[in-house]
Amino acid sequence: MDEDDDTKNDIKIKGIIAFYNEASTMPFCKEKVNIFLKSENATKFENLTAFKQYIECYCGIKESAVEKGLGSFTLKLARHTKSAGVSTETFSINTQQQWQNERTMLQQQYNTSSLLVNVTQVITVFKKKVPTIQIVTEKDSNLQHQQKKRKRKSKEDADQNRRLITKLRKGETLARNEKQELDFHEFQMMILSCQNSEAVNELLVKCGICSKQCRVEGDRTNAAKLTYFKRKHFNDCEHNRIQENLAKKDIQKMQNSMSTWLKSESTIDSSNEDSDVDPDLITERNHPSHNDINFNDDIDKDLLIMLDQEGSENEHPDKDMEIYTSPDKSVNNFTDHDDSSNASTDDKDSDTTFCPISFQQADPLCVVLNDLLKRGTISKDSIFYKHNFDVTQNLLNPRHAYDHDVLLIEFHNSIEYLGGKRTANFVRGPMYLNQGSSYINNPSNHKMNLGGPSRPSRHAHKGGYTTSSGVIDALLNTLVLLLKEDSSVTPILDTNIAEVYPVCMAFDGTALKPGFEVDDRTKLVVGACDDYDVDYVKSNQSPEPEYLKSHIVSEAAVFYMSSLCNSISMPVAVNFLTKAGKSGEFMEQIFTDTLVTCQICFHCLKSVKTKKQHSPIRR
Repeated sequence: MDEDDDTKNDIKIKGIIAFYNEASTMPFCKEKVNIFLKSENATKFENLTAFKQYIECYCGIKESAVEKGLGSFTLKLARHTKSAGVSTETFSINTQQQWQNERTMLQQQYNTSSLLVNVTQVITVFKKKVPTIQIVTEKDSNLQHQQKKRKRKSKEDADQNRRLITKLRKGETLARNEKQELDFHEFQMMILSCQNSEAVNELLVKCGICSKQCRVEGDRTNAAKLTYFKRKHFNDCEHNRIQENLAKKDIQKMQNSMSTWLKSESTIDSSNEDSDVDPDLITERNHPSHNDINFNDDIDKDLLIMLDQEGSENEHPDKDMEIYTSPDKSVNNFTDHDDSSNASTDDKDSDTTFCPISFQQADPLCVVLNDLLKRGTISKDSIFYKHNFDVTQNLLNPRHAYDHDVLLIEFHNSIEYLGGKRTANFVRGPMYLNQGSSYINNPSNHKMNLGGPSRPSRHAHKGGYTTSSGVIDALLNTLVLLLKEDSSVTPILDTNIAEVYPVCMAFDGTALKPGFEVDDRTKLVVGACDDYDVDYVKSNQSPEPEYLKSHIVSEAAVFYMSSLCNSISMPVAVNFLTKAGKSGEFMEQIFTDTLVTCQICFHCLKSVKTKKQHSPIRR
């Protein structure tokens, strides 16, 4: 009985949990819950703050808010009621007095009333000029819920900055105001991060590495000026300094290795017993002083090798350094050689035997690429090698022709064929676009992606084609030559005067997509029965639609000729037909004209002169 009484005293409330974003007015998620509160915890139901904490723990609101990306949040309660014939009403609960009145109704009206729990996202911001954290729960005009944007300069400040830049460019005396002094001081502090570079003024920056003065744009922010200075000068200058330091270290290693090698040669020579040489001279020879060494004026003093240097570097030369010598032991010996076979080697001075080496630090990419080429991993017949070779040659000589290998041209033509003009232009890059004729003198201004031949260069290697109807003289000439050279083809008439070969003709039509297009090579508008040039377009700016419809090409009729033994077959003629006008008489006329034109002797065919190369034969 006691347990039943305790259960009856338990508190049960319907609840609706609504989640709100900071910027939204409607909830993006709702959840229905039943809130149970045992009789021993009834004191929590009386206090509003304690009840909010109980709801947050009981319903797991904190975990749900984290899953939904709300982060910090605040709870706000309200009583939501709905009865028959009455619209839905919501009563806010903000104070303890309101909660005392509303909690009774929530218990008594269980079926019609429910507790509405609004979970609102809270944004943490910094109030202006006050380094404290405030929790934004309500709309406040003094608080900012978004990231502060950089304000546009006032008109007065912009005019003052403009006058300051003008005076700097003219070289006049400056008088900065307080704000301009602060901006310039900030710019100086930022420039110091670039190896103690110095800001001379708002327009000039002195590099801390090479001491050169570089110009920056005065109408930019300090951060933008710093980025511009690094991109245009400082990054390259720092890279060059690193390369110079590496080169100096390599030269020092080479000098140490050469010094060790010469000492070892000198020791070997001195170990040979020679009665004509005084032992005291050998000792002096192995350890010469600075005054005893005489250098020839023709030898660069930078190649001076200090033989008397002592230290760990001389005792332990760099193992990674390799000295390459010729199989001939007398290579780079600058002493006079006696032509006689009995010449004595005593006249050779080992101190004058040295190997002057001059080298330049190669880029890591060049080293790896050279290694791959030596191994044969990258073949010189590959597209990769040929493409990079032509691109580098083009950078040295912008007039370089991409014609040493047709395979590279076909590769780029395939890119345009498969991906279109945009893909080909994207792969190549603009290169010297809009740089005028002066780009030849300054090829470093190129803007490329992978580089490669231009569109005119690629089209210059395309095969011949025609947009006119008729018999192609080059194809017919090729067919006749094949018939003469092929021994399996037997002429029906073979005399001292003529040879007659029987052939048959076939006809096949191919549908074309109707449309007009400007041919880049011929500069004509193609796609109709006749090609239109610029003069025709200017004189007929508004052609009739019916005229264009009746003249636009919709089919290509190709004529094939084959020998009777079917050993040789090839196309010889083409006719571009329109959609309308293909009557029986018209087709008969085309067949007749093609047959008559093809029945020509080989001598007459060679003497035929067409209007253009590979154009149809005119009857």
